[in-house]
Amino acid sequence: MGTIIIDFVIDATESSSINLPAINLFCDDLIAKGYRVLAPFHDVSYGITVFYGKEEPVKVYDFKKELFTGDRYLFNRVFDMVCIGQGSADGRDHILGGMMQSGQKLREVKADVKVMLVFSDSYVDKMDAEQAGILSAQSVYLYLADQSELGEVNMTLFWGMPMLNQSDKVDHRLMPQRRRLSDLFDEKKRQERMDEVIDSIIALTE
Repeated sequence: MGTIIIDFVIDATESSSINLPAINLFCDDLIAKGYRVLAPFHDVSYGITVFYGKEEPVKVYDFKKELFTGDRYLFNRVFDMVCIGQGSADGRDHILGGMMQSGQKLREVKADVKVMLVFSDSYVDKMDAEQAGILSAQSVYLYLADQSELGEVNMTLFWGMPMLNQSDKVDHRLMPQRRRLSDLFDEKKRQERMDEVIDSIIALTE
């Protein structure tokens, strides 16, 4: 039986707090399907990393002093405790800080597959992306605001952000996948996004 770790990296600023119910539903649906599709063959655990504005520290939530849990009920109970905080004055919330903290968490655990899912209504500036360093995950999905929603900003498409493969080697064939945060508010699209993540995990375990 293999081990799969999934970390949910969540924007909990005041502007993004309206998105939390849809994000929670997506996470819960993913965990529920994971029970049916992944858990019979793999040990699957989930974590929560929360970020705010650049002036505020990133927060890691634990589950009875463990960084990850396979308990759906406990996960949702902790998710309900996520605290809302201040965003950045310039509108660029600390997405990279959340990703970097998640990457550190994932580096500290042994797993056959490591997955990072990031949710924010903010954006990352092109000049800031290199600060994220190497992402210690084989699959990274970023559910972010669309360019049309943000207007004329110099946002990055997350090209060229190095990721580690299952042998803990940098693999430039891997790159973060960017999706619309608004998809999570549409039942059909939310299901498609969830299936996409599950399918990518299955492919990594084969």
